[in-house]
Amino acid sequence: DIKTKSGQVHVALAFNPSHLEIVAPVALGSVAARAVKMNDINFQQVVPLIIHGDSAFAGQGVVYEVLNMAKTRGFSVGGSIHIVINNQIGFTTSLSQDTRSTQYCTDVAKMTDTPIFHVNADDPEAVWFVAQLAVEFKYAFSKDVIIDLVCYRRHGHNEADEPAVTQPSMYQTIRQHPTVARKYSQQLVDENILTSGESKDIISSYRKRLEDGQNVAPKVMPERDTNFTFDWSPYLKRENFDKEAQTKFPLPLLKKIGFQLC
Repeated sequence: DIKTKSGQVHVALAFNPSHLEIVAPVALGSVAARAVKMNDINFQQVVPLIIHGDSAFAGQGVVYEVLNMAKTRGFSVGGSIHIVINNQIGFTTSLSQDTRSTQYCTDVAKMTDTPIFHVNADDPEAVWFVAQLAVEFKYAFSKDVIIDLVCYRRHGHNEADEPAVTQPSMYQTIRQHPTVARKYSQQLVDENILTSGESKDIISSYRKRLEDGQNVAPKVMPERDTNFTFDWSPYLKRENFDKEAQTKFPLPLLKKIGFQLC
């Protein structure tokens, strides 16, 4: 639960098993259930925020299905905010003509007239502006909106991957490219908003909180509001899983069912 100027915001994270985008309909179902619980028929209190990869957004059919159901009467949740982490390589391909048939990875969303904001992720203030614009659009029109965050992957696909094997030219450029934090801190120093020392102190303080296992999210409320949260404890008691059950099944009936099926 986060404290904001307009009141309390409860943040719930859905479990994403892989890059295959199957978490998207799960998140939307969670939003629908929470809205029903809160009698929020216009979906003004619960907002789905779905994060995608660029190649997954273009290549996974469930994305098309979710977009195409966004305005249906039975499944609409009043619009979703989609953020595409577009690192431009789709794991191993650097040329778009090798990974999709459209100019942008987000072009599939044009079928529903969904607005798409392409923004340079190296510019934090532009990203902030676009994010604010996307939220305002969602609330004004109750429609999906997409932020195409054009960026790059500094390290490999996973801990064992060396991206320079498949992307030697791109990663030669990336290794020489300053990080977002370095570029933005230098911008603030040049604009006399921060001194160089203050910038370094902010970065080292943040890193220390991470290394010490402290919460780095701003204004987290110590007590959770039960109006937004759900008590899962009755379903997590171990005796429910350890309880013995009668699982025997009559062999003649099993054979009969198998015969009918085959």
